[in-house]
Amino acid sequence: MQLHRQAVDFSTDIRIQSTSLIALTSLLILTPFALNSLLESRTLIGIVALGIVAIQAIHAWEIQRGNSRPWVVLFVLTPCMITFLVLCFHTQGIIAALWTYPAILFYYCTMADRKAWLANAATLACVTPQVWAILEPELASRVTATLIAVSVLSAISARATTIYQRSMEDRVISDPLTGLLNRTVLTATLNAAVEHYRRLGTPMTLLLLDLDHFKQVNDTYGHEAGDKVLVEFSNIIKESTRLSDSCFRIGGEEFLCLLHGANLESGKHIANKIRLQLQNKEIIPGHATTTSIGVASICSDDTWQSWNSRADKRLYKAKHSGRNKVA
Repeated sequence: MQLHRQAVDFSTDIRIQSTSLIALTSLLILTPFALNSLLESRTLIGIVALGIVAIQAIHAWEIQRGNSRPWVVLFVLTPCMITFLVLCFHTQGIIAALWTYPAILFYYCTMADRKAWLANAATLACVTPQVWAILEPELASRVTATLIAVSVLSAISARATTIYQRSMEDRVISDPLTGLLNRTVLTATLNAAVEHYRRLGTPMTLLLLDLDHFKQVNDTYGHEAGDKVLVEFSNIIKESTRLSDSCFRIGGEEFLCLLHGANLESGKHIANKIRLQLQNKEIIPGHATTTSIGVASICSDDTWQSWNSRADKRLYKAKHSGRNKVA
């Protein structure tokens, strides 16, 4: 659904912050190492180290300005870091293995899971032969085991963090009872729809839906029955709309559907489909559950507020013309 493109991506925010902090850390730690290497005539390794610091700094600056380029880390920084590690093995021996651990952590802090896995695998593929070439077999096996362990634990930790972040996103933007979107992303969604219409002219229609006499359901049958009505009504809405549509619970018994690519006639058809399905479904035995729906297609001079207001006026008209109506 389009909601996920408009919702706050917490994992991306964290990677942006991580990139900035890592760039600062590299500046403070890797720069002295690079300068020392240049002074001791290890020119190539010094230049590569300074290059890594410079690329990280530029990348962090661009991200802070909103110019995210994920490919820079995978296709520029990762090869530079692998080159740096291989050069370190040739000039410093076992000390180079110590640089590999922060490199692995760097990948998982600055890249999405799959890109980090790829960078991690490429690093191990290049570093492991160097370990076995310069160390005794017993020590080489221990270093290899620790590199693999750090890689696996980093991947597991990053994956668990991603799952947790996505769970938090869902909690923030979704209604816990019905699974529909809540008001958190409503304004952003409608704004984006208006901008999309102005650029491309794609027809869009709003449905504003309100359950008729819902308070009587709670008062007569209890809140558990009321919750059941809300869930069943939400399921009808989901079944009657497409994945490209955005459906919200915006109040106690009030709902909104943004129908992408639907003109007014298509919107009325979907609204009547929802209304009839609810009318014919006996959610509470002996009680007829109905809904009133206001339908409004976007116009060229609309803001999201005027568009939503027009749907609201038509919902009011539907309710005051007898309820269980589409207007």
